[in-house]
Amino acid sequence: MKTIYSRYNRFRKEEFQVETRIVTDGSTRYVVKKALTAAANKHIDDIISNGARLTGSMKGSRVKLPAVIEKGPDHIRSEFIEGVSLEKMALEALIAKDKDRFLSLIDDYKLMLYGSFLTDKKPPSSLSSSPLFKGVDPSALPPELECLKYPVIDPILENFIIKDGVYYLVDYEWTLGSDVPVAFVLYRGLLYFYKKYKALNIEKFIPFTDILARYGITGKAAMQYQKMEDTFQDYAIGDNKGIRRRYLKKQFRFDDSIRPLLVTKERSPRLYGFILWLASAAQKLRTALKLDGQ
Repeated sequence: MKTIYSRYNRFRKEEFQVETRIVTDGSTRYVVKKALTAAANKHIDDIISNGARLTGSMKGSRVKLPAVIEKGPDHIRSEFIEGVSLEKMALEALIAKDKDRFLSLIDDYKLMLYGSFLTDKKPPSSLSSSPLFKGVDPSALPPELECLKYPVIDPILENFIIKDGVYYLVDYEWTLGSDVPVAFVLYRGLLYFYKKYKALNIEKFIPFTDILARYGITGKAAMQYQKMEDTFQDYAIGDNKGIRRRYLKKQFRFDDSIRPLLVTKERSPRLYGFILWLASAAQKLRTALKLDGQ
């Protein structure tokens, strides 16, 4: 098969290092995740079991997982979903400065998180034994948290591909073995989007604190969710974080170069389309160079 895209997650700990490729046999595309080390074979096994368990914890027909085509000791091959990512749709709204469209997309994202996965309501104190809650102050969180029954943290904007009205969760590598608040997953999805497109003046478009407040995430709660995200990064990346930071400092920010060119779709459709493509290509390049930290 011919490889048309590849990404190597070498900044992770050795047991989590995988390669993601999009391949084609000439007529059909597939997504292949393959262990880069012998120690990462178990991570591939976990991805396979995650898919089965996650499917059993979803409700309704709005969210689906790509079909698994082939399983191996060190790889998994799945169908390639030809659609548009939720992240790209939100990016288009950001570039067009269309707040109503942007908020509508994020409102729908929030409803999907809370409505498409089975949940339980629990007090924060009952979650204190979870490794993810290391250093978290339960008193800074709401008195009752809606938690995912199957604790997957991958449902961020870039991992949803929309096709025929169905939201396909195309990446579900990470589960944490204990309860995960839905609000944390929502926070994480927004955090990743805002960090990626900081250079596009997203803070002036809608401040991060404002978007969090819209969904009931207070400043104190956000601080605790950030601690949870930091704990996860320590778990997945560990000592490699220092190497990654030094590597990032050397990278050219492609989206900085297009900031002065932002125009509306109505004023210049062709230029708008080119800029949107350029922003998307820049992000894909940063992802391919492992700049996203996942």
